[in-house]
Amino acid sequence: MGVFIVYLYLSKGMRNFFVYEYSLAKAIQDGFVKEPAVATRKDFNPVQYSNEELDRIKLEDGIRIHEDTKVALDIYARNNKEKRIKPFVLVVAQHTEHASDLKKLIISNSFFHGDYADKVMEIHSNQSGEEKDENYREVNFFRKS
Repeated sequence: MGVFIVYLYLSKGMRNFFVYEYSLAKAIQDGFVKEPAVATRKDFNPVQYSNEELDRIKLEDGIRIHEDTKVALDIYARNNKEKRIKPFVLVVAQHTEHASDLKKLIISNSFFHGDYADKVMEIHSNQSGEEKDENYREVNFFRKS
């Protein structure tokens, strides 16, 4: 079971009316989702880097943890004849413009040779109903692939 938000779409001009919301914090509290892992470095001094460099370092560290986790889960599933679990990375941006900048970095060829270019979803409050609908379709695509 994952974190989910159910939307009710009405024909009389109301859109995105929340019927039910189940937050990440509640999912962790209820034991459905483990606490997110945060990458850290020993003796790391962020003052030495620009904000853009820090973003890249944090994202790269997070992806390395993600890749290690993916391998560990695959090995576990094969050794225990269990269904393979696909981990995901959740990146939280400071604001919507920052989210857009992070997406541009992640989909670029300079970020892990473009390996994540087709695996990024940008979700935020400034998106239109059509964009939110597209995100829903993408979530279902990622779940099935």
